[in-house]
Amino acid sequence: MAFLSLFAAAANVPAFPSTARTATCDAIQGIRPGSDFDEVKTVLAPFGPTSRSPEREEEREEKRRGVWSLARGDYETIVVESDEDGRVSGVTGFVRKGREIPFTRLGSRAAAARWMDSAAIWNVPMSRGGYKLIAKGPEGRARVVTLLWLAAPAVD
Repeated sequence: MAFLSLFAAAANVPAFPSTARTATCDAIQGIRPGSDFDEVKTVLAPFGPTSRSPEREEEREEKRRGVWSLARGDYETIVVESDEDGRVSGVTGFVRKGREIPFTRLGSRAAAARWMDSAAIWNVPMSRGGYKLIAKGPEGRARVVTLLWLAAPAVD
């Protein structure tokens, strides 16, 4: 559900504005858009004993979703979704209470497609499409951070 509400908020922002690319967060706790879903558990292992109940990982039309609770790090919960090819299509991190992340740590205000007190959205081009970074939280400090992969179809 978090993906849907955040995606709806970002839907009216153009895909790639003509602003120069600057350093923008490209991973949540080491998970990057487009990476292999099967490697997520290994990437999250250094953040303490993760719990992931099998019923929380769902497979729908060959897409997968997993939920991990972390003992350490900035994020207490990570939700990862994959596409039909097993690539991470979206990752949402729920920031641990007291560790809210300033929007400016995620990306510059100048590079943001939208910047408000409660949310910031960046569109970051990559060689295979790009990704949308969405930060939500009060007073310019993220409590929820989402990366959505905007994969481009292969060109023959």
